[in-house]
Amino acid sequence: MIYLLRNNLLFGRKLLSYLQYNIIKRIMTKIINIEVSKLIWYELNNKIHNEKQIDLLANSIKEYWFNTPIIISKNNIIIAGHWRLEASKKLWLETVPCIVKEDLTDIQIKKYRLLDNKITELAEDNIFNIKLELAEINDIDLNTLYNIDISDIDFDDINSNENREVSDKTKNVECPECWINFSI
Repeated sequence: MIYLLRNNLLFGRKLLSYLQYNIIKRIMTKIINIEVSKLIWYELNNKIHNEKQIDLLANSIKEYWFNTPIIISKNNIIIAGHWRLEASKKLWLETVPCIVKEDLTDIQIKKYRLLDNKITELAEDNIFNIKLELAEINDIDLNTLYNIDISDIDFDDINSNENREVSDKTKNVECPECWINFSI
């Protein structure tokens, strides 16, 4: 009995220390405010945002604040959030919430940047659900942004599954933080 308990504890410690490391790493991620002037634009950023997009994000930040902090390296180089920085500048913010990723290698940072920009593009819109949300919100700016006609919604048929557009296509992606593969 003591032998089994000892072996399970040893195995448990190895497993626990691996889990603890990953869990504590996530829990210990701190969001800190950093001066906008100290953030460094990554010169090979692969996304281009026009003024309209930046204005939309600035309005969103003004109304809801930051739901996603800017992610930076230990050298204050932006990993993800270039257009959040641009929107912050439009709002004349002095500081912005950031997460400093000190534990990533240069290759991991490059991979994270690419995945962060691409993963959301892989998803397909559920037009039926978007129409329902737009109809309920009734915001002309959002309707224009989505360029979707909501006049054809049959509210008597909202609970019908036959109107829901769901894709059979799945894509395999790897999380840039924990490297777990999953399908979306």
